[in-house]
Amino acid sequence: MDLSDVEMRIKPEIKRFAVKVGVTPDEALDIYIPLIAENVKSFFPDFSIQELRNAFDLGLSGRLGIDDIKAYGLIDVLYVNKFLIAYREYRSKEIQKEQQNGTLDFNQTRVMTEDEKNQITIDFILEAYEHFKEHNEMKYPTEEDYVSQFHYDFLRQQGLMSKPSKEESEKLKKHCLELYNKKFKDKLSRAENGKEAKQITNQFKSISKQSKRDSIYTMCKAELVKQFFMDCVMEDVDLSEQLKTLN
Repeated sequence: MDLSDVEMRIKPEIKRFAVKVGVTPDEALDIYIPLIAENVKSFFPDFSIQELRNAFDLGLSGRLGIDDIKAYGLIDVLYVNKFLIAYREYRSKEIQKEQQNGTLDFNQTRVMTEDEKNQITIDFILEAYEHFKEHNEMKYPTEEDYVSQFHYDFLRQQGLMSKPSKEESEKLKKHCLELYNKKFKDKLSRAENGKEAKQITNQFKSISKQSKRDSIYTMCKAELVKQFFMDCVMEDVDLSEQLKTLN
C-alpha cells in the first residue's frame, strides 16, 4: 500500500479521534495528516484500521496507561504516537496472555465494549459541563463546535434531552445560519489585503449546499447542548449522577 492509500484510509479515523479529544478537524489538522500517515506507514505498518481505532479508543478509556491524554488543541505525530506505542505494548501483553491460556486467535481484534464507548462519551460530556459551569460558556463557540453533536446524539438516545418543536427548530436554524454567515464576514474583515479577501470569498462560494446544511445542523446541536447545560445549572441538576445510572 502506497503512502497516498494509507493517508486516505487513516484520515477519517484521525478526524474522528480529533473530535473526541476536542480538536476542531480544520485546515490545520489537514496539514498534519500526511505526516501522521507517513509515520504510520514507516513505524506501524502492521496496524490495521481497526487497531488504529482501538489504540485511540482504549487510550481515551484509560486502559493503555497513558499519563496525559489531553491534546491541548493539537493532533500531531508525537501525540498520535503516544497512543500507538502504548497500544503496541498493550497488544503484545494481550497476545502473551492468550498464548499462555491457549486462547490466541490471530484473526480476532480486541474491540471496545459498548459500555467502554459510552463511558468515554460520558466523561467528555461531564468535562464539557464542568467547563460550562465554571466559565458560563461552552468550551468552543457554536460555529466551531464539532464535538457537541456527539454529546447531543448520546443525550437524546439516553432520553435526557427532548427533540425541539418544529417552531423551535426553525428559530434555531435561523439563528445558526446567522452565526454561520457572521463567521465568514468576521474572517473577511480580518483579511490583510484584497488578494486574501478574494481567496476567502472564493472559498466560501465553493462550499456546497449540502456541506453548508451539515455545518448548520451541527451548530444547531451545539446550541441545544448549551441550552441543556444552562437548564441543568438553573435547576441545580446533578448531571454526573444522572449519567452514572446510564452505564
